[in-house]
Amino acid sequence: MNFRPESQVIQSLRKAALPGCICAVALAGTVDPFHGAQLPFGVLSIFWLLVLVLAAMSTCAAENLVPPRLRERHWLFRDVSVALCIIALFAPTLWLLFWTIARGFGGLSPSFSEIARYGVILATGLILLKRVVPLSEKQSVKISPRLERRLPDGFSGEVLRLTVEDHSVCVVTTEGSHVIRMRFSDAIDEMEPVPGYCTHRSHWVAEAAIESVERQSGRISLRLLNGDMVPVSRKYRPALEEAGII
Repeated sequence: MNFRPESQVIQSLRKAALPGCICAVALAGTVDPFHGAQLPFGVLSIFWLLVLVLAAMSTCAAENLVPPRLRERHWLFRDVSVALCIIALFAPTLWLLFWTIARGFGGLSPSFSEIARYGVILATGLILLKRVVPLSEKQSVKISPRLERRLPDGFSGEVLRLTVEDHSVCVVTTEGSHVIRMRFSDAIDEMEPVPGYCTHRSHWVAEAAIESVERQSGRISLRLLNGDMVPVSRKYRPALEEAGII
């Protein structure tokens, strides 16, 4: 099943609501960003909650503002581009929030250069968190397709892709490759309920295994988490575009 980006954002916000409030209250009780202005505890709690909301909004906006051509390049180049967008969005809004609170309660607001340093730290932390958290979530929620019953006993990894190999199917997993004698269409059927896509008449990939899209000389390929490159043919490209993969 494929979810639209809006529903993913809503689900993320719902999950982060309670931890965000707890974090804001904790920060209000331990961190004084206004240099001893003696702001009420409630005001500081609201301030830190707004900071967290601004950080989340800046991150979501940055993901959408980075052009597709940049997102499809090497992961390091992509992450740096997203981080710069986060800094550009977060630093000015955070400075404005500081200035508004400080003016209303007589505190001292940090300089813009100091706010920019906060933005750099935040962007770096968010990018690192994004790299670590999705992997842990995928590992914690294990969806076992029927095809795994054909793999060696004790298999506990994830199926990344399927590839036709003569009259057999090569099953590439996080624990190595296994060749199974069966029809390609039957192998795809046995991958249910794992979401995935045919990229070529001889290739199927799991959605969770896709890391990035690579374009070279007019040809499109998908780079998987294990570094494998899987070609995308013209026949299957429209379906991948409709799904938002490319």
